[in-house]
Amino acid sequence: MDTKTNEVTSPYKKKRIAVFANGWSNEYFSTVLEGLHRSAARDGVDLFAYVTYIYWEERGAHRKNQLNIFRLPDPLDYDGAIMLTNTFNDPTEYELICERFREKNVPILSTEIRLPGMAFIGTSNYEGMRELAEHLITVHHVKNVVLVNGVAGNEECIVRERAVLDALDAHGLTLTETLYAGYEFNQAAMLADEWIASAKALPDAFICANDHMALGMISALHAHGVRTPEDIIVTGFDHVQEAQTSYPLLATVSRQWSQMGAILYDELCDQIKNPDPAYENVYHTRFIPSESCGCPAHEPDIEVRRNKLRGLHRETMNKDLTDRFYHELRLAMSQVSDREEYHTTARSLWAGRDILGPDFAICAEPPFLYLDDDEYPREINGYSETMELLFAKENGKITERRPFFSKEVYPGYQKTGAGSDVYVITPLSYMNYVIGYLAVKNQPELVYNTSITRSITSIDTLMLSLRQNIQFMRANRKLKEIYMSDSLSGMYNRTGCTSVLFPYIREQKEAGKAAILLFVDIDNMKVINDEFGHLNGDLAIKITASAMRKALPEDWIFCRFGGDEFLAAGIRMKDGEAYRADVTEAVKKIVKESRIPFVLSASVGFYVIDPKDTGTDQDYIRQVDRSMYEEKRKVHGDEAHEEDTEP
Repeated sequence: MDTKTNEVTSPYKKKRIAVFANGWSNEYFSTVLEGLHRSAARDGVDLFAYVTYIYWEERGAHRKNQLNIFRLPDPLDYDGAIMLTNTFNDPTEYELICERFREKNVPILSTEIRLPGMAFIGTSNYEGMRELAEHLITVHHVKNVVLVNGVAGNEECIVRERAVLDALDAHGLTLTETLYAGYEFNQAAMLADEWIASAKALPDAFICANDHMALGMISALHAHGVRTPEDIIVTGFDHVQEAQTSYPLLATVSRQWSQMGAILYDELCDQIKNPDPAYENVYHTRFIPSESCGCPAHEPDIEVRRNKLRGLHRETMNKDLTDRFYHELRLAMSQVSDREEYHTTARSLWAGRDILGPDFAICAEPPFLYLDDDEYPREINGYSETMELLFAKENGKITERRPFFSKEVYPGYQKTGAGSDVYVITPLSYMNYVIGYLAVKNQPELVYNTSITRSITSIDTLMLSLRQNIQFMRANRKLKEIYMSDSLSGMYNRTGCTSVLFPYIREQKEAGKAAILLFVDIDNMKVINDEFGHLNGDLAIKITASAMRKALPEDWIFCRFGGDEFLAAGIRMKDGEAYRADVTEAVKKIVKESRIPFVLSASVGFYVIDPKDTGTDQDYIRQVDRSMYEEKRKVHGDEAHEEDTEP
């Protein structure tokens, strides 16, 4: 794959191709992606498939956050790109891709839908559908036809309808009616229900614009006792796997998806060598008659159905096991309150499980985990430069949680090396939250069997639960801090003293360490309040609290025990008299610097608590209180009067 003639080339040594799609067209996307990978493997080219999951007519924050994944790749990191344009619901879903890649002159192919400035590769919707309609008219003598189309105004729908109309007109017939079912099984089934309920006569045939709608019609008609093809002919378009495993097997049109991946790869290679945005090539579709129109089924389709039935039980069991695993994971994660605990819990549950294969990464956006709702940005464009690898497997082994640069896309991606890898990148989001993205390596088949979509839904839920738990714990800590804090001193209040300081002392005893408890009492506090006012009394409390923090180690626990009384506790590293002197001198220094209008000093008592000490919290308060008053009498003499300070 030679890219020398391309104006802009990827800075990576390995050649890279970006692929863009809406994953709800899962069989088409996975079949094309697997075909691309087989061809890319010949040249050692890596594929990065960026996939959204947006429903038809979906709007709002979730849609916008899904489309945000298209801001992740840097066009200059890729040698070319393929946009499976026909998988998207409308142009607003892919216009960002077009704009970014065309701006950087990176060759890009559009499939099935022609777009300005982009090479086009498509299949003819017309020939296969015209052949189908001709077959029904000439072989099965159909005259009364109802067309079940996808979406009004959709380019593919318009072409397929024209093919049916032309075939009917060539035989002097007209279309009885056109219905629209949005390409969906359920909507088509509802239309069949409504038709039966209306008591209108059945047409000779329902020609459906895709297989899913045809299957929906057959299912609903069967529920009303209408048999296909005995009572009515129903046909589809696309030749999806479900059409090859149904009863009856569906008469449909093949778009040769199995060859499309190889075709797109070769065409893109030509575009990389010789860019030509005006280039286009259209490949033919072909009609495949089968049981639903009254013809014998083709043997390859019969074999597909047999294989489907042979593996049905295993497939069901695997889905059940996947659902059970995520259920267990959700239960285990419901109490997780931080990222490390998330990783540890996921590690224990995911070990030995092969849900997403041996290599995948859950990549988290830091704002989602760290910012409160009132701080969370209203508009998010792209991803943070540094993201967090919250959980990952590499070669089947769980890796460590770490930050990584989002430019890598797949954490730890190697720019060089042999072989070809395919990465499927899907957004993780919930409402207005951009959670991050899921990246899966070398498992393109997961796109078809819905393992990725089931995983995305479960991971979205798990991540939202983690965020809520983190926010709850953070709010709870703030409330606890408010409840246990003294706003004036900035220390714990008496409740905090009971909840934090004394448990701290007990922990040191259990650890075999000697702790020391200090009691600090402001001298003549009543005089300060009475003669200088309570504002100066508040100032005295603040100065004393500040002096204690400056004089004592940072890791000590500080409390305002009463109005002018303070406690401090820590591991004993020196004599109690030294701590007493440190606090006394710190008060004197701040008083001197502050030039306050009143005299301020403090008396300090201490009590050493050895590991073998059997005293209670109340015993320690009595001992340290007694020590403080002895110091007060020693310094102030008769002015000091012992008071009962027990709670």
